[in-house]
Amino acid sequence: MQPLLARFSGKRLLIVEWETMLTKEVRKCLEELGTEIIGPIGSLEAEHAISAQKPDAAIVDLNMPGVTAVWLDDLLIQNDVPYVFAQGSGTPPHHRDAGFHLVNDPDQLAAIAAVLFPMTALH
Repeated sequence: MQPLLARFSGKRLLIVEWETMLTKEVRKCLEELGTEIIGPIGSLEAEHAISAQKPDAAIVDLNMPGVTAVWLDDLLIQNDVPYVFAQGSGTPPHHRDAGFHLVNDPDQLAAIAAVLFPMTALH
């Protein structure tokens, strides 16, 4: 296991997605690391989940129809929830703000952990 993946241990991770982005394998990996997965939920449920569940971080599906990134950005920022955008299938994003290509790839999960939890001590 990559040391950066340990940063997910004990964290509450909100997954906001429209279709299945978080594969069973990725979910299993995160749960085995001790991550509590909140969701997946749709964008309309995000506000309630953020206030009620108090996630440590969020992964937001880049491919949700009808969702303005500004609204979700503002909601997460106002609640001090670090987040990344990701997509589960299709072409990996090439735009610098397009997020991560979340597939069964420990390197991508490690990169996400580094962004979401930059100050977490490694074990």
